Amino acid sequence: MKMESPAGEFDVTFESVCREKDKLVIHGKTGVWDSRMYVDVDELGSLLKVMISKGAISFLLLWPYFTLKRRFGKRKAGVK
Repeated sequence: MKMESPAGEFDVTFESVCREKDKLVIHGKTGVWDSRMYVDVDELGSLLKVMISKGAISFLLLWPYFTLKRRFGKRKAGVK
């Protein structure tokens, strides 16, 4: 995944999710740095509102199509 910001462009990976007390913790990497995102109860509601949007839902519904297109597109490109 790529993150673009005024500070630059970074690769972002999510490695695990766990709970610490009353927070959801997402472990990953931002660029070369280990990172943790802490999501508290109030922020989870706003996160879910963002994820339950037309754009996010349409992307999830089209995900199998994108996956198949990518998989079969690579095979066709490799065949001469």
